Amino acid sequence: MALFSDDCRDWLAGNARAIRRALRLRDTFDFLLLLLACGLAVNTKSESAVATAVFGTLYLVFLVVSVIVTIRERRTATSLEGEVLWGVFDLLYERVFKDHRVRMTLFKVDPLNPRYIIPWFRYEPGGAEITVAADRSRARYKKGEGHTGLAWESAARNEVQMAFFPAFPDRRSFEAFYCDQLGLDRATVARISDRMQSVGVILSCGFTDRRNKFLGVLSIDLDWQLVSENPPVFRDSRHNQRELKADAFYTIVVLVRTALRSLPAS
Repeated sequence: MALFSDDCRDWLAGNARAIRRALRLRDTFDFLLLLLACGLAVNTKSESAVATAVFGTLYLVFLVVSVIVTIRERRTATSLEGEVLWGVFDLLYERVFKDHRVRMTLFKVDPLNPRYIIPWFRYEPGGAEITVAADRSRARYKKGEGHTGLAWESAARNEVQMAFFPAFPDRRSFEAFYCDQLGLDRATVARISDRMQSVGVILSCGFTDRRNKFLGVLSIDLDWQLVSENPPVFRDSRHNQRELKADAFYTIVVLVRTALRSLPAS
């Protein structure tokens, strides 16, 4: 006679699979840390120094292992997200910006200073790996600061914003424009790379998930100069005229938003 009925075994098997999907290795270490903490608390009433030392040592060991496992899991999640977004950015380049100098950066909230967003992934044709390129950047923006910060502030609308910039003969005129015309702090402007001096157009768009949680800001830097505003016509670095049509904006928003909403947070 079976100990459990077929229905009971199916229920147990289904829930076991659900538990395996929900749990991670670090959860096991967190549980062990909790048990060891309880053991330390109980052992404080004991006079056994050896038991206290054993519990304390085990606690430290499992704490270190738990931190290592957590870091590895986050790095794996970031790597997965980066590979997917690299594919998305590469597709955008092929469909919208082919043969033009373009840089695409996804800004996310700084984990160590949530008042700012910082480059998390950066794509440039022929450039460094997507996370390496982002890590080299020193740029950061507060909400509402500059066009990137404005895109963060209006992320719930998922709208592409377009900003135009004049040609800058040198770094001094570049910094003066960003400080005087855009109202950025000098400390913020000083962190912006010289690469931005040649950028004539910036496309920015903030993204949220279905619960309106902020996912990031995409900033696209183009070495184009504005020729006509209505419709927007540009001259690229080869002096050819280019026009950005509505379907290009739609492609950008849909591709990036879908990718960000589908990926686990890194």
